[in-house]
Amino acid sequence: MSFDIEPGYAVGCTVNSHRQGWDGTICNNASSWSCGAKQDFRDDYCSRGDRRCFHVNLFAETSPNLLVPDDGIGWILEDDPHLLDDQILILWGRQFSEPGGIAEGWGTPKLVFGAYRIQKIERFENGRRFDWRIVPYPDGWCRMTPLKLEIPRFQHLPGPYIKTVERVSVERVFKQGQDAAHAGIAWQTPTDEQRFANFARNLSAWFDAGAKRLKKPATGVRALKARTGRFGAASTTFKRFAEAVKSESPTGAPSGEAHVAEVPSDLAAAEAAPSAPLAIAPPVLEPARAAVRQLSLVEPTKREWIVARHGQATLTKISVGTLTKPLLILRGNPGVGKSTLALNLIDDPTRERTLVVPVSSTWRGREDLLGYVNPIHNTFEPTRFTNFLHQAARAWEHGDKRVFLVVFEEFNLSQPEYWLSDVLVRSQFPASARRDRTLELGGQGVRGWPVTEAAELFLSPAARFVATINNDHTTRPLSPRVLDRAAVVEVTIDPRHAVQQAGLTLDEEQIEAIGRLDFITSLKGATFSLRSALSLKACADDLPGLGIDLWGAIDLVLVQEVLSKVRLLVGDPADLNMVERLKDWSEREGRGKNLPECARLIASWEETLQEGLDVSQA
Repeated sequence: MSFDIEPGYAVGCTVNSHRQGWDGTICNNASSWSCGAKQDFRDDYCSRGDRRCFHVNLFAETSPNLLVPDDGIGWILEDDPHLLDDQILILWGRQFSEPGGIAEGWGTPKLVFGAYRIQKIERFENGRRFDWRIVPYPDGWCRMTPLKLEIPRFQHLPGPYIKTVERVSVERVFKQGQDAAHAGIAWQTPTDEQRFANFARNLSAWFDAGAKRLKKPATGVRALKARTGRFGAASTTFKRFAEAVKSESPTGAPSGEAHVAEVPSDLAAAEAAPSAPLAIAPPVLEPARAAVRQLSLVEPTKREWIVARHGQATLTKISVGTLTKPLLILRGNPGVGKSTLALNLIDDPTRERTLVVPVSSTWRGREDLLGYVNPIHNTFEPTRFTNFLHQAARAWEHGDKRVFLVVFEEFNLSQPEYWLSDVLVRSQFPASARRDRTLELGGQGVRGWPVTEAAELFLSPAARFVATINNDHTTRPLSPRVLDRAAVVEVTIDPRHAVQQAGLTLDEEQIEAIGRLDFITSLKGATFSLRSALSLKACADDLPGLGIDLWGAIDLVLVQEVLSKVRLLVGDPADLNMVERLKDWSEREGRGKNLPECARLIASWEETLQEGLDVSQA
């Protein structure tokens, strides 16, 4: 995995909701206090005076520190233990109150508990395992619990535990904290107020210092080293993948040279040698059941584009997933760029080697995909898909080993195991097993094919399949038999990157307003997507004709393309919490003055729910 963070960003993580304020003492009546830790941990350790909690010293007056398990942060620090030195760390967790701690249910909001300016991170042996101790500068930590500040918007990294947070989001949190402090609050200790004021005063300078220190993160093959050392038997598999990626990197071919995907020697040989599946301690499989190594799907000329648009981590996931699986599934919210990504896996601007297949919700059998036997002429009537695979087979037989790509759009509108089963099963056999990779179509010949050819279709090893899926109420879940033959890659896009890709120029306040709304509504699948950014760009290019300013365009696009996707249910605690967060975004953060249509719509939702009605936009 790669640590993909831009210099100038902060990091963040979740900690338990400690009753005693993380001051080095164990929570009173810990067994009955819900802090986020499991009940048996609180019974076996906390209630018996065992200070085993990783967060107990988070804000201790002397030697504050945070412990993180090796599998939570080791993937970042094993190559460079000083990588996060001088960086800002935001600590948050679920809201708690007396007498029981965290309220039951999933609607409990998360609040900022405090912040560190990291001085050092030490790896140490803790019993039979290794953990990491994060230590802040003596003047670089603060406890902010009484301020009750909602967490900044964050982005998930490829690994667990640690998130990345934009600088502007952190600065917004501290500005809100200063406003709350001026209004008067009860600090836990007199020094808490001083520490917070000092942190807020130095935040900008500390961000600048951290940005200068942070090196560009390790990516691709080098980053995999951190995982191989800890997983023993898995290291051989990851080494094989690392060597494969390295051998296919763009730097391995002369600049400007036309690319033709190389055929692995195991496919060119009489019998393909099966590669080991990606698994820890892989079992010994019989040759007939072993995974078959696939041709490289991503062509070298497209790697840079994928990294620029979606990050090195996405490229690595796609590369891993297509080593042995015949089907790659790109999953994500509508408008994040799944289709564009799929069409940019190979260098085929004229679409001679690419076919887009829109899946219909009415598909029930293989004839919907492949075609049918005409009962009058007893010939097979092929679809564009069948003809495309026939073209790929002829190219393979004539020595053209380039990838022929099929993109299934809206893959889960119907159940693929009914209409794609034959193709998935045949695609798993090695290239040399021609009979096993051949589909029987039926009839006496195929319309449009040479009369000398039988009504059968050889599935070329160069034919690769990519599917895009959305996760919403209009789709069907994929069955285990499909998922077992597929690699699923999540595709996301941050609003800032969407704006940049659309060629749109916004100021920081506007980007933060959009990003914050996206962060709140994304739990409902309502996101500011690349399509939204393109819509905003079209409006920005014609502001005089529309008679509005840029804020007005943002307001309308957010109402029409983000808030329109939100559905809320009466009595659902999570939905009620979302409305409160949206009200804070509109009122407390002052977005309503610039985005009045958004503010009006959010206010109407609260009234609708109070009247006992669900909220649905369309």
